[in-house]
Amino acid sequence: NKRLDSLALLWDGHKSSPIDAINKYSNTSNTSMDFVTRMTLWKYHFLNADIANRNYQSFFIQKYYEHYGKFLDTMNKFDSSFIKKQKIIADYQKEREFFNLIYPLAEALGITYIDPTDNKSTYAIQSEAYAKWSKEIKDTSAWESYTSFWEDFSAGYRSKLTTCDALEFVNSEAFLKKSDCGQAHIFDDLNNEDFKEYADIWYKRNGFIADNIIDVVNKKGVKKVVAFYGFMHIHPVKKHLEEKGYKVKLLAHLE
Repeated sequence: NKRLDSLALLWDGHKSSPIDAINKYSNTSNTSMDFVTRMTLWKYHFLNADIANRNYQSFFIQKYYEHYGKFLDTMNKFDSSFIKKQKIIADYQKEREFFNLIYPLAEALGITYIDPTDNKSTYAIQSEAYAKWSKEIKDTSAWESYTSFWEDFSAGYRSKLTTCDALEFVNSEAFLKKSDCGQAHIFDDLNNEDFKEYADIWYKRNGFIADNIIDVVNKKGVKKVVAFYGFMHIHPVKKHLEEKGYKVKLLAHLE
């Protein structure tokens, strides 16, 4: 990748491959609040295409922005621009789950690396499958039922935002079964082959996610892990893990 090659050259000061740069940065401590350390780790995760942990460094940089900001006038142009950009990124992301929940929790628990377990390799073929079945039923009563289902579904969980119990609500068994029905079973009675293909691809992606979680458990030799996913993923990932013999607790099951 020419872009990664050029960035490795810019950041290392000499021609090197992204792999060389990754190996160099991988020994950097993840416990220091020093700006140079944080920027170095950001570069490492960027070159490694690790978006979650790259943004974890952005989270720390914006958290200590007031401290780093004191030195903006003494920094070179690249470093000054870099730190300002991290502040913008964090401000944009602050109400989303990573910056609002996952990163603060990881910091509080002393977790320095977040294991990425998602698998987006099915994005393209899932979009193609969606286009096929949606085109077939777009002007039918089935489509009207489909849109009504999601309007009702969305209104249900959005109403919980005002009562501050949305997390518990979207982690309930009943809600997750309903989300799975809408995502992969709402047209079972139509026997639409394109919709079945769409649902199969969806389950395939979540199977990959579950297997990646199992891989983390095995590699680290731990008995418990905490996994964060959007609520649409919870039912199929939980189902796949349970089929493999793992016990999965939802938020409502925790004391």
